[in-house]
Amino acid sequence: MATAKVSNLASDVQPRRRRLVITARAAASFDPQGRSVAAARGFVRDTLQGWGFADIVDDAVVLTSELVTNAVVHAGTRAEVLCLRAEDGVRVEVADRYPERELPLRHPGERPYADPDRESGRGLMLCAALATRWGVEYTATHKHVWFRLDLPDRPVGTRSAGPVVPDQFLPLAESRVRVAVLQVDADDVISAWNDDAEHIFGHPAEKAVGRPLAEIAAWPQTPGTGTGVAEALRLSRWEGSYGIRGADGRVIPVYASHLRVRDAHGEPSIVCLLVHDDERALLQTPVRLPSSDGQHSEP
Repeated sequence: MATAKVSNLASDVQPRRRRLVITARAAASFDPQGRSVAAARGFVRDTLQGWGFADIVDDAVVLTSELVTNAVVHAGTRAEVLCLRAEDGVRVEVADRYPERELPLRHPGERPYADPDRESGRGLMLCAALATRWGVEYTATHKHVWFRLDLPDRPVGTRSAGPVVPDQFLPLAESRVRVAVLQVDADDVISAWNDDAEHIFGHPAEKAVGRPLAEIAAWPQTPGTGTGVAEALRLSRWEGSYGIRGADGRVIPVYASHLRVRDAHGEPSIVCLLVHDDERALLQTPVRLPSSDGQHSEP
């Protein structure tokens, strides 16, 4: 139903668009059928969560859902979804192959896209309400509807914080906390394996180093996107659950945080921190929930 492509780059978008430095991109194509809308939502949610954009993922998913619905249900064409990551936000584009079907224009005195049930109207109304910026671009073969969501401003040095809680409500962890640290080179081959990794998974460093990570990773496929371990390793940052096959053949559930880095010579690699999945609180980015006063706070 869908084909996906994920890659990293450091460049500017085309001159006809607003210039911004792109640090990563992810693209997927969805067939003109109803279930593609859910697959597109999952693709955008997984991509933005992997990039650490939890603050804006919900708005991005809502807008993507509406725009993909316009493409695959109303326009009846494949929907091509492109996510572009910048340091201060994300741009999402949804393209269809029916440029002749222009977006509805409002008449003088009519409130912009005021009817939620009007075809193509609701998605644009939500773009106007939720997006930092949005727009439409036409080519001879495609129509692109895009929106931009900026990350919220935060004080310098603060990413997220949790409330003070009683000791009995703190997350559980083993008395000796172990964090496996792996480094994966540009060919997706393990180049470093620490003592905690050997303790958790049973593979000594001399047996693990030199093997592709995909050989020992039990990776959960996301239906409709085709995203796997190779694609995740191309992202600048990724966070989530999968499994590692231990030396005894058992799959050990882990929670991992991947960060793509480069050395002084410009060579890229991926640093992976892994803990037992039931100790995910050690690495997991806290979910930011709206508080009663409308501001964001930690659960």
